[in-house]
Amino acid sequence: MSSVEKQKNRCEINWNFVSSDVPGRSSTKCFHRFVHLNRRKSSNRFEKTEDQLLIDEHRKQKGRWAQIQQMFPERSSYSLQNRWRKLNQNRQLNIFFSQLNSNFQKFLFKCFPNSTIDRGNSSSDEKSLYESPRIGLTLIQLKLLTSNSLLIDYSNQIENEEKFLFPIGIRQFLNHLKNVRQIDEIRNYFSSQRKKRK
Repeated sequence: MSSVEKQKNRCEINWNFVSSDVPGRSSTKCFHRFVHLNRRKSSNRFEKTEDQLLIDEHRKQKGRWAQIQQMFPERSSYSLQNRWRKLNQNRQLNIFFSQLNSNFQKFLFKCFPNSTIDRGNSSSDEKSLYESPRIGLTLIQLKLLTSNSLLIDYSNQIENEEKFLFPIGIRQFLNHLKNVRQIDEIRNYFSSQRKKRK
């Protein structure tokens, strides 16, 4: 790092000079180590402005990651691709969720909340489609829940039964749901989970 600092007034860093200051390391190794150290310094968390720029650039460049990466000098193309996948998953989940009936949406909000998001954000524009969903579910989990007609019927019945609505574990619930044949079994499950937590 100190060797690179010596060359801060140059247009480009001469990695051969850097490697001469670091015995036993080639110029390529020094370059890769410097990039790695700088990435560790910079935050891995994407800001909202970065997300929006990534969405816009992906649309313009049609997925050409070499060009997109030039707009993010401190990010690797791999980290950008991973972030894009996450944003796209959010979009698919939000679109699918918005197509559900309102009672089922309320049920999901209450039972499977996403605890890491800002609750104040409830806009419905194009940008908000890419934001973290208000439910703590994956698209596959949501599709599994919506494929169960008993659960949808149950969510329509419990509008005034707040006592049955509280956060539960999704994996355990999905495993239980495979064997459910009647709405009463779902009601009993929620009731038993509530008693366990008290």
